[in-house]
Order: sequence, then structure tokens, then C-alpha cells
Amino acid sequence: MDLNTYNQVAALSSNRLRALLSIVCSGLLIIAVSSAVVFTVLDTFKGYKLAALIAVPLLLILLFFSRRQGQHCQFCHHSLSYITRPMLLTQKLLAKEGIKQGDYFYTRCYWGVLPFKKRWVKISNRTLACHHCRLTEHHSREHYQQPMAEELAAIKHL
Repeated sequence: MDLNTYNQVAALSSNRLRALLSIVCSGLLIIAVSSAVVFTVLDTFKGYKLAALIAVPLLLILLFFSRRQGQHCQFCHHSLSYITRPMLLTQKLLAKEGIKQGDYFYTRCYWGVLPFKKRWVKISNRTLACHHCRLTEHHSREHYQQPMAEELAAIKHL
């Protein structure tokens, strides 16, 4: 994939649906908390108990779906994907002991399930891209992942 044919924008992800879900979840949380408080203080109103019992499962369902939703382009609303950009050696990476191969930087650091044990990681620069609009975000993020066994064998021979 030729990244030179993609234009760069500051922000690519659409936040409309996420903002709407945040507003609805905030409203449900306010309803659930206020209903529970009113029910505990004024023990006679049964409608508040019903409102709290309905609002809490709805809130949990919306939170579940908001976490699972993908990111969409704000221009064409197609789904976005991550692409790997060429690795540029920054001061942060140059301070680490490691090897640069292609678009990846291999180093040993504290990362993963056992954060107290140093292990080999593969660092890449990833950014969001919309292949329909041929747009990428201007900034990129460091993405850490565990290298495969053959990559580790090639690194140890160097």
C-alpha cells in the first residue's frame, strides 16, 4: 500500500455516535442514582425502585455496545482500520537498546501480562486510515505487540 497517495487530516474518527451514547448513558446513570437515593430516603414510592431496576440494565447494555462499536470515518462513515507507518527513530526509541528492522523496532522492555519481567516487544507506528476516502490521520501512535518466534530467532542472531 502506497501511503503517498493518502491525504492526511488532523482527526478522522467520527464522534457523533459516541457523544450520543455518552449523553444517554449519563442520563440513565442520573436516573438510576437519583431513583435509588429517593427510594432509600422515601421508602413509600415504588415507582423509583422500578425506574432504578430498568435504568441499570439499560445502562450496562449501552456501555457494552459502546465499547464494542468500531470507529467510523467522519467524512464517508465507512469503518476505519489501522495501518503501519514507516518507523522513524525518535529520541525515545534511540534511548532504548534495540534493533530497527523495516517498519518495526525490536527492544526488551517491561510489557505484557507480566509487567515485572523484561521481554522482547515489537514497536510500530500505527495510524487510523479510511481506505474509501484515502485519508489517514496526521499523527501516529506507538503500538506494542509480541514478536513471533521466527522474528525473535532472527533478532537473536544479529
